[in-house]
Amino acid sequence: MTGAEDAEAANSREPLREIDGATLLAGLRSSLAWLQANQEQVNELNVFPVPDGDTGSNMYLTMRSAVEDAQAAPILSSAASVMRAAAHGSLMGARGNSGVILSQIFRGFAQGVGDRERIDAPTVAACLSESARVAYKAVMKPTEGTILTVIREAADACQRAAAGTFDIRVILDETVREAHAAVERRLPSRRAAEHPRRRAPRWAPRAGAPSAHRCASPPPAGAGERSRPAPRRSGSDPRGSPPGRSRRRRPRRPREGRRAGRWSAPRPREPPGP
Repeated sequence: MTGAEDAEAANSREPLREIDGATLLAGLRSSLAWLQANQEQVNELNVFPVPDGDTGSNMYLTMRSAVEDAQAAPILSSAASVMRAAAHGSLMGARGNSGVILSQIFRGFAQGVGDRERIDAPTVAACLSESARVAYKAVMKPTEGTILTVIREAADACQRAAAGTFDIRVILDETVREAHAAVERRLPSRRAAEHPRRRAPRWAPRAGAPSAHRCASPPPAGAGERSRPAPRRSGSDPRGSPPGRSRRRRPRRPREGRRAGRWSAPRPREPPGP
């Protein structure tokens, strides 16, 4: 749908000014279904910290754990009860780095909801901003161009939209549109990260250098063979003494009769008994 069609559809429906726990739970289920259907596409977007291609799968498993706990919330009509359960389930079922960050996004949203039974448009915007803050704080070295950037820019768009309308559907449409745009703006850097420039190994010839088969002089004969030591002359000492002379060796002390550095005659052994 184009922007004009979206605006016409938004004007034709009744504004959604507040949502409760049941509406939040329905949104979580819908998000899980969309993530399950598009997890392979999210896997292809994964290039940081390593392109292991499991971000979509990890986020889906984390989201599924969050929805399972949210469905078992004590008070399904309360937004606070549903979001607290979802945050706990996402943390317990977090998979990989992306799952841990997603659980922190849920945690921040639950903190923004607080003890409210129902939330309005400004509260939704404040919850998303709190989600971005908690997610950034949970990472030791936040890296831009990742899910952290997407949640931050989406939260900023939600704040701008909430300043002009009280319809939650309108601000959520603007938030999703900005999230898509944030991903698209970083696709060139993603492609560059998929094909980084490889450094040539140290033994490889430099660009423009003559190759091995163009060398003017052939390698010396036997260059690849292992060098052998020269044979020793007869009569020479292996330790470097000239022929005809040998090193003088000190006489060894006998093993028996050695006491406190003095020489003594060895004791006679006693004959065995009868």
